[in-house]
Formats: sequence, C-alpha cells, structure tokens
Amino acid sequence: MSWKTPKVREVALGGEINAYVCARLKSAAGGVPAGAAPIPRLAVALDKECRNVTTKMACLAAVAAVALLCAGPARADADAAHGEAIFKQTCGVCHSTQIGVNQIGPSLFGVVGRPVAVLPDYVYSDKLKSVRQDWGTWDDTTLDSYLLNPRLMLHGVKMAFKGLPQAQDRADVIAYLRTLK
Repeated sequence: MSWKTPKVREVALGGEINAYVCARLKSAAGGVPAGAAPIPRLAVALDKECRNVTTKMACLAAVAAVALLCAGPARADADAAHGEAIFKQTCGVCHSTQIGVNQIGPSLFGVVGRPVAVLPDYVYSDKLKSVRQDWGTWDDTTLDSYLLNPRLMLHGVKMAFKGLPQAQDRADVIAYLRTLK
C-alpha cells in the first residue's frame, strides 16, 4: 500500500506511533508484504503544491483517522498519581480540575465521558465544535488520540499544547482525569 501522491509531501510518524501503526497494519492486512518499509509514511496535504480543497480535506481526514487508529484505550497499568503530577506540570497551567472553573481552557472536572465541547460557560473553537457530533464523548480513545498532539489531531483548535508523545504518560493523565468526578 503506497500513500504517496505527487502533490503531497510525506511526514513520517514518530517512534512509538510507528510501531503501533505497523502492528495495526500487520493485523488488519494479515501481515506486511516482504520488502515493505518498516515505518509507514502518512501523506499530509499541507504544502503549497496542494491547492485542491477536496484533496486537503481528504488528507486531513486521513491524518485524523490514523491518529485515531494509533490511539488505544488507557492502559491497565496506568498510574493516576503520576498522571496528576504530569497534569499539574503541563495541563494545569491552562485547565482547572474544579467543577465550573474555566481558565484559558475549560474545566476538566468530569471530562471523561462528557460530550465534546459542551460546557455552556466556555467558548470553544469552531474547529472543536465542528467535530462534536463525530467524536461524541471524551472517552479513553478520543482523549488518548487528542493528547498525543492536539494541533495535529485537529488543526485550528485553541489548545497550543504540543502533546504527550509517550503512551504511558497519556494513559496516566487519562487515569487521573477519570478520578475527577
């Protein structure tokens, strides 16, 4: 399977994600053909050569689909205490864990299981509101995908945070967010 097209530049997914995508592709395809590259490349239509809006949208949809494919549910060995420490260091700058207390970002009290972009007293980006129906709720898989790299997952959101590249860190943060009820 080749994801190359003439008007699209390739962006290799990094480290842990590559291994996960390769494992998923092997599983879905019944094995990777001999001679296949060990690291899949994801075509992203973001450079100036790609002027066709339909092509851009299709490629961005592919980015989101692969990000969702790469994400898995929170790990059973997740450590909520470690997740709290990560949260305080990285997320707590913009997000509150108190009910109804929004800061730069919305309150994350009760976020796990909550529908996407629904707090009435917070002004969400149009981009996040546009995926509300497709994403449904903030569950382990959606949070894991989004926290990997919010700006790549959904270009145009307010969240400037670059993401948590380590799956264990994301799992730990999600475990901590689950305690906020």
